[in-house]
Amino acid sequence: MRFGARIHVPPNSFLDPGLYLKGIGRALDEAAEDVRIDYKVVTQTWINQPLFVIEATKPNVRDIFTTQDIFKYIDRGTRVRHALMLPPFVAKTVPGQIRSRKGKFSGVIVNKNINLPGIQAREFSKVIGEKWTKRLPKMIQKSMATVAKQESR
Repeated sequence: MRFGARIHVPPNSFLDPGLYLKGIGRALDEAAEDVRIDYKVVTQTWINQPLFVIEATKPNVRDIFTTQDIFKYIDRGTRVRHALMLPPFVAKTVPGQIRSRKGKFSGVIVNKNINLPGIQAREFSKVIGEKWTKRLPKMIQKSMATVAKQESR
């Protein structure tokens, strides 16, 4: 997931754009950590915990990602599944929700000759992205207000 922000300062402004850029950076760092927490929530019951990394690829851009394929398969879904989950199987995650539960697992049969419908996409990234697309502007505005208050002193 990637998100960022830009600042536009009028040319004749007495404001210091550098202070505002730092304020945006702080808000983005805070939001990126909150996004990582949401990703950890959906994987908290997994035996193999994916590592979620935050990178500041540009001054006001944050990328939050994992390189573990299993997360990508569950997040995006698959067309076919070569595994038969033995009853009483209950998935640990629910599509379209930022949560994880205990689940049930009694075994699995894996065979390339098994061609079952694929894994249903959980769409964690989509749901988390929608959540933070709504919240991020308020966080940046709060940070800008703090900077403006400090600069007016």
